[in-house]
Amino acid sequence: MESRRVALFFFAFFLFFSPQALADPSFEEDYQAYKGSSFSSAKWDAEVQEGMKAYHEENYDLANESLYAAFNKGCQSPIVLFQLALLSENKKSYYSAIEFYQMAKQNFQKANTNHRYVSSFLENYGRALYLSGKTAEAIPLLFKAAKRSQSYWLLKLVGMISFEQGDTLNAVSYFERAIRVKDENVTNPELIYMYTLLARLFAEKSEFDGATRYYRQVVDLDPTNSEANNFINGVRQHYDNKKFIERLKELGEF
Repeated sequence: MESRRVALFFFAFFLFFSPQALADPSFEEDYQAYKGSSFSSAKWDAEVQEGMKAYHEENYDLANESLYAAFNKGCQSPIVLFQLALLSENKKSYYSAIEFYQMAKQNFQKANTNHRYVSSFLENYGRALYLSGKTAEAIPLLFKAAKRSQSYWLLKLVGMISFEQGDTLNAVSYFERAIRVKDENVTNPELIYMYTLLARLFAEKSEFDGATRYYRQVVDLDPTNSEANNFINGVRQHYDNKKFIERLKELGEF
């Protein structure tokens, strides 16, 4: 059983972070929030404006260059620091990301206290810790963030962690929450991957109705999927045989 558990865990492993996860259409919102704070200064406003604009246009090299130039000039805006943390994660510089997140947290206590980054801090900081290998610190933060999160990647990650810890019930709960999230970055192959994972978890517990339900969703997206079709046909045949035997018993044949 343990080898199957480990195999299924690695089957569920996924790319935690990608550039597409960084940007959102809020350049003006972020820049005006920065300008309205005590951290704005003519010494680095131009670099911040250029960097934030590049960040939201997904020009991450320019964003990193410009925002880092502002930071080197003395900028301590928590919004700038948070975006530098995200950009550091994108480059897999997780220790730098952790440092930027920590500085951002301190300065969000001084300015921009209602910014959206404040509400997502645990999720992002926990991810950086996790990816840096500091899992003991990261896991409690990630589970706390997941309680009310609508983040696909986070719900999937805490589901994986729950499964690895032997808590299949909570793993299924997190995975089911994840697949209900409407996220344009979640592709059909990713959904097939998740439906298959859920189907296998239900099948492992001999809960064939649940397994069949998720395998049917696999077939809806991939009609030729052999694993899903074989399982559905096998379960149908099992149920048909069971009903046939029950009918024979009712007729006194057995």
